[in-house]
Amino acid sequence: VALTVNVIRIVRNLETVAGKDYPTLRLTLERRVRALESKLTQTRSEEARSYTLPLAGIRPDMRNAVGEKTANLAEMKNTLKLSVPKGFVLTTRAYQRFYEHNHLGTGINTLRMDFNVHDPESVKSTSRRIQDLILAAAFPPDLLEAFLTAYQELKQRCGPDLRVAVRSSAIGEDSVQSSFAGLYESYLNVTGEELLNAYKRVLASKYTTRALYYKANKGLVDDDIPMCVCCIQMVDAVVSGVMYTRDPFHPGRVHISAGWGLGPGIVSGAISPDIFSLDKETGRIVEKKVSDQPMMLVSEAGKGTCEVPVPRLHADEACLT
Repeated sequence: VALTVNVIRIVRNLETVAGKDYPTLRLTLERRVRALESKLTQTRSEEARSYTLPLAGIRPDMRNAVGEKTANLAEMKNTLKLSVPKGFVLTTRAYQRFYEHNHLGTGINTLRMDFNVHDPESVKSTSRRIQDLILAAAFPPDLLEAFLTAYQELKQRCGPDLRVAVRSSAIGEDSVQSSFAGLYESYLNVTGEELLNAYKRVLASKYTTRALYYKANKGLVDDDIPMCVCCIQMVDAVVSGVMYTRDPFHPGRVHISAGWGLGPGIVSGAISPDIFSLDKETGRIVEKKVSDQPMMLVSEAGKGTCEVPVPRLHADEACLT
């Protein structure tokens, strides 16, 4: 991939110096890239070529196929036997198939030639153009069939009124080396009619301005971060939160940040959560801070989410007891 980027750069520089385009040269380059992608695809294992996998069938050694977030959810469900909503993941192979079908690799690499992380306007322009390219792309028929089949199977298990959370699960996301917390998009309370668009919007969120800055500052190569997407049954949470099982300042404690309603505001920092610190051995609350939370995010009746006032009954009390 790095070689492809450099060759594209050479072609661009040649056209600039010559003062004219070389369409035949560009076409030849695209054909070579497609041939290389095809050969690489043929070398993948059968398992790695699956477009979708149910959470119940995911093993801990499949992180490169399903992404960190999905692998963690599957481990909680399958190994720890915790209560995790039903769902499935669109794998690394699904991401690659979508890109190959629409020749997005070549298109994105071409647009990245103009990217300058030190120029805010360059970052905004590159972000917008790449996201538009992804959102305009079409699903290949085989991927579309696999996607809709997985959704219908989930619907049979969960009921006809199924709504899902469509969540980013990039390779390396939520890992020890890098978190990407809040950088990639997830969409809540998604209906079947909005499912395909939500998938493309999650893929496009790899190229938000914040994500481009983060990857550039971390020295991360974009092509090393395939975007898997997890679709899980929607839970209309009364309270949401983030739990850290190891507090770096107090190793013997568990740290919880929680708020009323759905959780995106806690991750993004849009709300001030209630803070709880628990003793690991006894489960006793050793520290508590209740914050003012006038608004909460909830699922709308049809689709999507909206903000509503926190009920008066809960306005002055902790969201967890």
